Amino acid sequence: MNPINILIVEDESIIAMEIKERLNEMGYQVPQIIPSGEEAITMALEIKPDLILMDIMLKMEINGVEAAEIIKEKLDIPIVFLTANTDNHTFQEAVMAEPYGYLTKPFSEILLHNTIEMALYKHTMDKRAKENEKWLSTLIQSIGEGIIATDNNGKVTLINPVAEEYTGWFQNEAKGNDIEKILILRDEKTGEKMENPLRRALNTGAMIHKEENLILISKDGRELPIDENAAPILNNQGNILGAIAMIRDVTSQRETQAKIQFMANHDELTKLPNRYFLNTRLETAIADANITGNKIALMYLDLDGFKQVNDRFGHNIGDKILQQVTTRLEESIRGSDIVARLGGDEFLFLLDNLKATSDSTLVAKKVLEKFKNPFKVDDQSVTISASIGISIFPDDSDNPVELLVLADRAMYAAKNDGKNMFKHYRPTMIIDGKIKK
Repeated sequence: MNPINILIVEDESIIAMEIKERLNEMGYQVPQIIPSGEEAITMALEIKPDLILMDIMLKMEINGVEAAEIIKEKLDIPIVFLTANTDNHTFQEAVMAEPYGYLTKPFSEILLHNTIEMALYKHTMDKRAKENEKWLSTLIQSIGEGIIATDNNGKVTLINPVAEEYTGWFQNEAKGNDIEKILILRDEKTGEKMENPLRRALNTGAMIHKEENLILISKDGRELPIDENAAPILNNQGNILGAIAMIRDVTSQRETQAKIQFMANHDELTKLPNRYFLNTRLETAIADANITGNKIALMYLDLDGFKQVNDRFGHNIGDKILQQVTTRLEESIRGSDIVARLGGDEFLFLLDNLKATSDSTLVAKKVLEKFKNPFKVDDQSVTISASIGISIFPDDSDNPVELLVLADRAMYAAKNDGKNMFKHYRPTMIIDGKIKK
């Protein structure tokens, strides 16, 4: 281990030599004895000692305090002041330079040794703390989440660039303000103002884990869905010094969840509701109809000869025709009605709140009318028709599964009778020459 280098800055040569001898006996190394503040600055920059013993009252233009302040600006070196004056003015002047020690002449060897060791230890601890603080600051500034910290009164002490972007408040604006002014939160579902998790962490002294369903209202009124974790900052005695929160923008997560939810309930090609979604809505519609006394119609639609279209033109053209069919079907129904794709070339309509069976007849005619014009795709003109079967709740059945079966049966009866038509279910329908009940 290399010996500790100590630079002595003392204009009394006899005192300086005595200090050097003492330091050498203690195992320290003294590379130079400097008599002036000007030379102290130059030598400190040149040799970068581990510690400087600096007399306050130097005889040249720059005294010890002034020299220490200049060295402090340029180098991180602990300085211990030496002085023969014990008046309050001298002490206060020395304190302004933030020395690591203060020795009044004459001083004992043990006091000199203890002061030096304490200064070196304190400097090491301060350096380590500054490095940790720098690491932490760099982490907070570069992390991809919003970070906001407060003191124990809920006043903002720190806000990183991501949190600045979320809130619309810059660090210099936000510091010193109540957290409720900077971080305005509302419940995503009710719109009501929410208690800030940071404030709750301060009040309870407990961690707040992933507070969800929050909307952050920025300074300019923008709304951002977030979740937030907050935790109190405690000292060694368990007293609350402040709190810190991590804020995460969950817009992308919400969009992904919405996409997954949509895909679970909709057909990928046509974006129409799928069988699962329609079954769920049918159960709800039946429950409502039992209260209102209105009717419900299920219309089962199958394209006529669509397999031949795929065989002749290919599935790419077939898919584009299905997308055009979807557009025409959606144009045929009321806003409250649903058209779903069951798969292939089969579609199912849910018409609720009907006053009479004849209401479904009007919709079926309107749908068939949409097939009179050919479908045009990539310079190809394709004419197709559709067959529709209709079942009515509660006339034909009050069971959702059976209603679907009966609508399917009526659709096959329409195909059996020549296609390009609709039929209401009847118990004595003839399909393929047989009565289907």
